[in-house]
Amino acid sequence: MKGQFFILGAILISILLFAALPIRGPELKTTLTKDMVYLSDNVKNEFPKAVNLGLSSDKAIDTLRNFTEFVEAVMNEHFIDFNALWLLEQPFNTNINLTVGNFFDEDVTVYINLSNDLRSLHLPKNSTNYTVFSSVPEEFDLVITFGNRTKIIHWFRDKVNLYMFFSMGRGEEILINELKR
Repeated sequence: MKGQFFILGAILISILLFAALPIRGPELKTTLTKDMVYLSDNVKNEFPKAVNLGLSSDKAIDTLRNFTEFVEAVMNEHFIDFNALWLLEQPFNTNINLTVGNFFDEDVTVYINLSNDLRSLHLPKNSTNYTVFSSVPEEFDLVITFGNRTKIIHWFRDKVNLYMFFSMGRGEEILINELKR
């Protein structure tokens, strides 16, 4: 009789133990919190600094590429999916070298129109490509089209210019922003 009470007691303890466990694991539910907004602002502040650092060492594209990959890694630590497309214009004489970096999760074709000179650059994911425009006026409008977005940017030839479109997503929430310097 004593053994039956031990078995019954063990069954009751097992039932209580399993009843106390949740059926699903804990859910990580976040909203568009301040951290994404702060990180977005930080991205907008730090990318021009990365360009300046790269220009001072004559490795602007490599520095910008490495910094973009660093930002992607940091965002992944915060469970944020980071995607970016940037254009860096570097002048030489009356020409400009325009480099495009694609850090989206897919291949992108970028159409660039400068004074009716239309160029197309196909970029696999996580890559860069460049084109050179000759005899560019001192001030110019650049029309950039990628995906379903078109952007008109007013730039000056005699300075380094940066444009970046980026998105940050966590779950169902997406923050889209851009930078123009």
